[in-house]
Amino acid sequence: MRVGPAIVLSALLLAGCLGGERTFPDESDQVQKLRVNAYALPGAPSPRPAIIEITGLGSDGQERAFRGHLSIVLDARPDGSQADAARVRTWELDVFPTQFASTTVAMYKITVDPGNIPADGNYSASATASIQGNVFNASASFAYTRA
Repeated sequence: MRVGPAIVLSALLLAGCLGGERTFPDESDQVQKLRVNAYALPGAPSPRPAIIEITGLGSDGQERAFRGHLSIVLDARPDGSQADAARVRTWELDVFPTQFASTTVAMYKITVDPGNIPADGNYSASATASIQGNVFNASASFAYTRA
């Protein structure tokens, strides 16, 4: 039996619509900013992991995958302020565009095991990216609950 091109194309499009992850090209030269998003994974069984998402942004505000070095810091902020921050975890990573995978946008994701998060409370995730000789910083605060 011969399968027509329209059927093959339809199957590929359907696979993409069903949430298959895709990878993104190296757009290091287009990165103008860094964005960090952090949150407790919704709907996960207790204790929930935390998620830290990092992406480069182009001058058009669109997400960009990049090649470079990432320094990521997770701090506990008991009263939500910078003054009482307590270091929880750090990562030093060399990242590549092939690691920026998701269903829709170029995003590097770290899953923080709940065993590495000391308690419910306020946290911040900060990232510094060194990309083609340029340094970009960004951070995000989030409230974490195990349940």
